Amino acid sequence: DRSFLTGAGRDQPLYHWLPETMPPQGPLVALSQGLGKISADWVLVLACDLPLLDGEILNQWRSQLPNLPLDTLALVPHHNYWHPLCGFYRPQALPSLEKFLSQGGKSFQAWLPSLPAQKIPLGTAEIRMLWNCNYPTDFNFQ
Repeated sequence: DRSFLTGAGRDQPLYHWLPETMPPQGPLVALSQGLGKISADWVLVLACDLPLLDGEILNQWRSQLPNLPLDTLALVPHHNYWHPLCGFYRPQALPSLEKFLSQGGKSFQAWLPSLPAQKIPLGTAEIRMLWNCNYPTDFNFQ
């Protein structure tokens, strides 16, 4: 499998960079561009500020995806909303996303409630993995 990444970078043997064509429009526009170029059943979207990601946990989550209906996303719950930059999206969501963007929408939290989504279960290890690091000084608290 090849991985597709958005942002600045170069192709590598296992990765193909998809540069954003309209930066800096934000992650929702980047997702729409990526979904339009990737032909896969699922697209895993991850934030760049999750330094404790664990491949085993992500693979465990991925192993549960075939059981979900074709129109359903798999997302991490965060309080009363979704953690949109740690979840599995389907290309079938692209028409809904494009319509939302064409109507001036810019927020994952405003778009996601319009789609069926399955909560990804979180235990202690998963919650620790989702620790968010925004500044170098954040590592002092970890």
